[in-house]
Amino acid sequence: MGKKSMNCSTGTLVMMMIVILSLSSVPAVVGGIDYNSCLSQLIPCITYLFDGTPNPGPDCCTAAQALDNIAMNSLSDKTEFCSCIKKFAVTPPTDFNRAYQLPVLCNLKTPISPDIDC
Repeated sequence: MGKKSMNCSTGTLVMMMIVILSLSSVPAVVGGIDYNSCLSQLIPCITYLFDGTPNPGPDCCTAAQALDNIAMNSLSDKTEFCSCIKKFAVTPPTDFNRAYQLPVLCNLKTPISPDIDC
């Protein structure tokens, strides 16, 4: 069988990420993580989060784990990472159920869920 076709081209996905980054307000730098750098770091996760690729893949997990490791440095970093993922998870066209699965699929220490208080 051939590859499953994606709903959006990679170029379209990159453009959506640029729009998301440009629409975010002035970055609130807290410790080592801010919203814009968090989104930039998660670019390898776009096909998983937007298009329904079955698994996040090694590049996505490596990027998420790098953020997770920074988040372990302080409570403010952990809070910012959690907030970034939660905010990104509800930004269309992200599939929020997939975003909330990242901690399990990528072995992250930072728990993420729709009802967690970051």
